[in-house]
Amino acid sequence: MNYENIKENEFQNLQNKKYFENLLISKEKEDDQTYLDKYQGKYSVIYLDFSSDFEIEKTFEVTIENFKTFIKKLFRSYKNINLKNLDKYDKEQWENFQNGTFSISELKESISFLCLSLNKAFNKKIILLIDNYDSPILNTINTNNEFYKFYEEVFLKIFNQDKRHHYLFKTFITRNL
Repeated sequence: MNYENIKENEFQNLQNKKYFENLLISKEKEDDQTYLDKYQGKYSVIYLDFSSDFEIEKTFEVTIENFKTFIKKLFRSYKNINLKNLDKYDKEQWENFQNGTFSISELKESISFLCLSLNKAFNKKIILLIDNYDSPILNTINTNNEFYKFYEEVFLKIFNQDKRHHYLFKTFITRNL
């Protein structure tokens, strides 16, 4: 395929399609179209993988540092996004996430902030793909690591913020088998 002849947004659609290819959702149909054909390119996609991109450590503090690095990399993966639709505060917060300079309370809101910011930037709802969401849970059960409670709060923030701002179109969550 000659990528030079593809519009930038079409190229991004091809890039995003890779996240769905091996999932059951790629086989789903709606109105005689595959789900991918019907919705591809109409929504921004955020992909999170909690098994390969994030490690649970022996202590809460080290685990939080790993999660901060995970979030910093996530925001940096969107470094070329035009943020003109964000206000001054949100732009500063975005930069703080990219630089890794944020508090623990801001860290709890980082994923919901990313969803809301991309919703504002593109004026489109978000598809949130969370792969292996249970990996941190399974790795902290029966340990003294307080990350389980923190992780639960991260997800509560995502979905509570969506109730207020309606930034999610769909969320797909997979778990370890």
